Amino acid sequence: MSQATRRWWRDRGTATVEFALVAPLLLMLVFGIVDFGRMAAARVELTAAAHAGAQALASRDPNPLAAARAAAPSLTVRQGSATSCPNSPGTGTNARYTAVANFEFITPLAAFIGSGSPSQMQATGAVPCRA
Repeated sequence: MSQATRRWWRDRGTATVEFALVAPLLLMLVFGIVDFGRMAAARVELTAAAHAGAQALASRDPNPLAAARAAAPSLTVRQGSATSCPNSPGTGTNARYTAVANFEFITPLAAFIGSGSPSQMQATGAVPCRA
């Protein structure tokens, strides 16, 4: 047996061992990119829903939750807190609406970071009251 053949035979499983060491880290990175990207998009949508709910309160709509749900169709939005406008609003008076939604991880990342799934997110929107 030549020296090159012996070296190849001795190093035969090295690539497999290196891959076994690196693969979990690579998978965690990919899972993180997928789930945190989805979470960022859901956060933007929830913020838009909170703003839509606050706009509905400012215009004296009796159902701001419907406006919030229409602004975030891919989320199940629940109403957190709501502060509507008084009958004669003063300067600087705002209508505030807090929208709450759950976020489900689609990868096993939640188990690795110790977070329970679903995670609850909330966003608050404020719109000046109209006289």
